[in-house]
Amino acid sequence: MADTLVPFSLITLAITNLKQINEKYGPEAGDKLLQLTAKTLLANNAGDEEMLCRWQGAKIIMLAQQPKRSLLLLTSNKKKILLDQLSITLDGNRVPAEIALAATLVHPGDTLLSIIERSEMLLLKSEQSGNHIAID
Repeated sequence: MADTLVPFSLITLAITNLKQINEKYGPEAGDKLLQLTAKTLLANNAGDEEMLCRWQGAKIIMLAQQPKRSLLLLTSNKKKILLDQLSITLDGNRVPAEIALAATLVHPGDTLLSIIERSEMLLLKSEQSGNHIAID
């Protein structure tokens, strides 16, 4: 029986103000924001078609079974709109989550390294843009 390749996408998001939250309110506050972000994504995922995990400090990655760019664009925009509404209350202050999001389709011939490098470049582009989203 031959292996079957399942087309998928990688969505990477970073909480860009996590360092400032940790410095001002302590790492427990940053952990709460990470947990809230993950719970929000899990509560609004596409069932078994998405998996997520924490990646490098302020980042979360998601593997999504999105084989087409149009579906990836739709999924990414929905997640970005949802995450832009996140905030936590710290010392009586509402502190919004600042989220940058990058999404890329996995292409034939990609390696794990090429996917991650492309995602990191897109995330940097996302962080530098005004709308904080970049999709390949």
